[in-house]
Amino acid sequence: SEGCSPSQVTYNALLDGLCKKGDLRRVTKLVDNMFLKGCVPDVRTYNTLMNGLCLKGKMDKAVSLLERMVSSKCIPNDVTYGTLINGVVKHRRATDAVRLLEFMEERGFCLNQHVYSSLISGFCKEGKAEEAMVLWKKMAEKGCKPNVVVYSALVCGLCR
Repeated sequence: SEGCSPSQVTYNALLDGLCKKGDLRRVTKLVDNMFLKGCVPDVRTYNTLMNGLCLKGKMDKAVSLLERMVSSKCIPNDVTYGTLINGVVKHRRATDAVRLLEFMEERGFCLNQHVYSSLISGFCKEGKAEEAMVLWKKMAEKGCKPNVVVYSALVCGLCR
C-alpha cells in the first residue's frame, strides 16, 4: 500500500521551510518528487521557489523560473513580481530589473507604488540616479504617486 500522497499545500509548506533554510539541493529533490507524484506547481509553489533562489542570490535561475512559470500557463501575481524585483534590487542588479519591468508590462501587469519604489531605491543604491529619475517620471506619467521611500531614495541618490 502506498499510503497518503502529500497535497500541494503540504509540498508548498515543505518547500517554504527548505527555501528559508537555504537548502536548495533538497528543494530540487522535493520538486522532482512533486512532479513524479503528479502534483503540478501553482503560483504559490513558484513564488516560494523564486524567493528561495533570490535569497541565495541565484537571480538568473529565478528569472528563468519566471519564464518557465509563464510557459506552463501559471499566471504570475504581484507576489511573484515583488519577490523578483526585491531580489534584483537586493543583489544590486538594477539593470536586470529593467528587463523584468518590460516583461511585466508586456504581460499587462500594472506597476504599483511598491514596485516603483523598490526599483528607484535599487538604482539609487547603485549610483544610477539618472535611471532612477527616468523611472520616477514614468511613475508620475502612469498616475502612480511617489511615497516617502521614493523621495528619500531620490534625495540620497542625487546627493551622491
